[in-house]
Order: sequence, then structure tokens, then C-alpha cells
Amino acid sequence: TVEAHGGFQGAGIGGGFEGEHDVTVDISGGTVSAYGVQGGAGIGSGAEANNERDINVSITGGTVYAQGSYTASNSSVYYSTAIGAGTQGQKANVVITGGTVTANVPYPNGGDFFLHNGYCYKFHALGIPSNKDGGYSIAGNLLVEGGSNESNATKAEFANRGEKSKLNWVRISPCKHEGGLSYTVTEQSHTSHCKFCNHSATGDHHADKDG
Repeated sequence: TVEAHGGFQGAGIGGGFEGEHDVTVDISGGTVSAYGVQGGAGIGSGAEANNERDINVSITGGTVYAQGSYTASNSSVYYSTAIGAGTQGQKANVVITGGTVTANVPYPNGGDFFLHNGYCYKFHALGIPSNKDGGYSIAGNLLVEGGSNESNATKAEFANRGEKSKLNWVRISPCKHEGGLSYTVTEQSHTSHCKFCNHSATGDHHADKDG
């Protein structure tokens, strides 16, 4: 079991403030909790890291909780992802292929957004703070749940999982297909499909005979 907290504007696990080195983190098992500080990612880079350096995070197993962070000045808000790049980061490569992973950048006082000096900020959990579409990939056999917090998170249908994974609270876990299976039936076979992941399995019909 590991619990890690970043130092001044640093990642919980990974780089520090204005980091000048590549960051590589591989998690394959165990229980890991990581908390960024003042714009540092939970797992990944610290705030204002050198964007010429690579950030590679691979999670293949285990139970992982990563929490990003933010800091506000008079004129701006600087925030990280939970897994990926810290404040002002422009590069990340987060690959999740297994385990149960919860990524969270909590809004101050709860809620669905952060207001500061008349501007509305939307945090998101994975990849690159300034690009909600970039910097991460999730294996197709995993379930994605997302919301502004755990209490209002819902399952993402596979076709729309990209939208859920852009939110500030995201959980990724092995899909159990609960409530997601449908079937295609032909004269010779039947195929099950899950709407939450890329599961598809085909079996032949078997008729019971007496004697």
C-alpha cells in the first residue's frame, strides 16, 4: 500500500514543480493513493513542468486513487489533471488497461464547476489540463463512469465513453456487463454485446434431446 502527497506544486507520484526530467510511472498492482498539491497532478507531472519532457503513466492493475489540484491567484486559476499533466502541461501519455482507477480533481465546496473572478472553470481528470481530448487512452474492455463527484457519476455507454472520461471525477474498472447486455440471435447462433464496453461473444445454439 502506498499513499503519496506532493510537495510544493508537485505531483503525488511523479515530477516536482518546474520539473526538468521525463516522468515514467508504471503501476501493476497493490493499493495506491496519490495527491497533487497546488497545481501538481496526482500521478504525473508537477506544475509548470518542462513541456519538452515526456510524461508516461501506465496502469495495468491494482486499486488506484489519484487526486489532482488547483491554485488560484487574483487573475487566474491553475489546475492539473488527476493523472497526467500538471498546471500548464501540454504533454501526457496515460494508458489504462487494467485495475480499478479513480481519478478526481475536486471542485472547491463541491458542485459542478468553479467560479473565479467571473469566469467558469471546468476541471477534468485525465491527460492534459488544457485539452480535454488529449493525452490518455482506456482499454475497450473497461467500464468508464463519470460525474462531478462519485455520488452523481453514471456509467458511460461505449460509444460515448469519451465524454464521460473528460469529467473531473472518473472511475475506470473491469466491466461486469451489469445491465448492459443485449443479444443478436440467428438460426445457428446467438451473440451477446455489452453497451458499456467492447465485449462481444458468440455461441452456437444447443437443443436438449431426450434419450
